[in-house]
Amino acid sequence: MALQHLRLNYNLDLRSGGNSTNNSFGGGGGNDILSMFLGGGGGRKVKEFYLDRAFLHGDYKNLQINIGRLPYTSFVDRGMVVNDNVTGAQVVYGSKIKGALTVGRVNADPNGTKNSGGIFSMFGGGGTSQKTHYYGVEVFTTPGKATFGAGFHRFGNRNFDDDGGIFSMFGGDSEKLHANIYSVGASYQFDNIFGLNAAGAWNTMKDMGYDGSKRSWQVEATFGKEDQKKAGNVTGYIAYRHLGNSVSWRPDYEVMNSGQKGWDFGVKYVIYKDIVASLRYFNGKSIKDGTSENTLFGEVYCYF
Repeated sequence: MALQHLRLNYNLDLRSGGNSTNNSFGGGGGNDILSMFLGGGGGRKVKEFYLDRAFLHGDYKNLQINIGRLPYTSFVDRGMVVNDNVTGAQVVYGSKIKGALTVGRVNADPNGTKNSGGIFSMFGGGGTSQKTHYYGVEVFTTPGKATFGAGFHRFGNRNFDDDGGIFSMFGGDSEKLHANIYSVGASYQFDNIFGLNAAGAWNTMKDMGYDGSKRSWQVEATFGKEDQKKAGNVTGYIAYRHLGNSVSWRPDYEVMNSGQKGWDFGVKYVIYKDIVASLRYFNGKSIKDGTSENTLFGEVYCYF
C-alpha cells in the first residue's frame, strides 16, 4: 500500500481578498447578544487551510483497501444515502459481484450546522459532538448493461433536531439517535446514449424529528456518453428525487440537499479538450413545509 491520494483545501474571502479563517455561513443570526443565551446562529465554520483527504490505497486484483481520511459515495444508490469523507477503512472485494465494508467516523451533523448551546452549554445544553461512528455493508454488481445492489448503513449518535437553545438545559430538543438505513438500487443502459437508474432507502429507527421523512428515493434518466477529450461532447440527465432528512446523510447533488424533493436537471458540455462546463438546476419543495426551492449551479472543470 502507498499514500496515493492527498487533497488540501484553501478558502479565500473574495470580499476582502484575505483568508477566510473562522468565517461562518449558514445557521442565520448568531451575532447578537440573545444568541449567547438562546444558542442561536451556529453557522458552519470555514477553515482557511486544511487537509481534506489523505489515505492509503491498495489494489490487489479483486481486492481494494483504503485506510485513512477517504471519500465515500454509497455504491448501491449512487450517493443518495451518503457522499462524505470517512475517517477509517474500506475494503471492496469481488469481480462481477462486489462486496464493500466501510467503517469509520463521520461528521455528526449531516447539514454542517449546529446550535452552539449558548451559555447553557456549560450545563450540558446545546452543542453536540462533532463526530459519530459509521459502518456500512453493500453488495452490488459491477457497471454493465444492467446493475443492481443492496446495502445497510448505520450512523450512531446522529442528531437532526435543534439543540433546544435555552430549553436544552431542561432536556430540550437535543435527543441523539442512531440510524439503521437499508437501500436498494438498479440501473439499465439501453444503448450507448440512454440509461435509466433508480434507488430507494429507508430508516427503520425512530423518526428523528427533522422533517418527518424516513424515506428517500429517486428516478434518473441519463443521455450521452461523456468524453472529456472530445470538444462538443454533450451529456445530461433529468431526475426526480425525494431526499428524507432521516435517510440521506450528505447526498451527492450540488443543487439539492436532504429535506428536499423535486426535479433535478443537468448538462455537461466539453468546450475544448479537457475543459468541461456543467450547469445544473433544481426546482422543488421542502419536504417539511412545502416551501418552494430553486437552485441554479454552474462550474467549469479543467483537467491536467
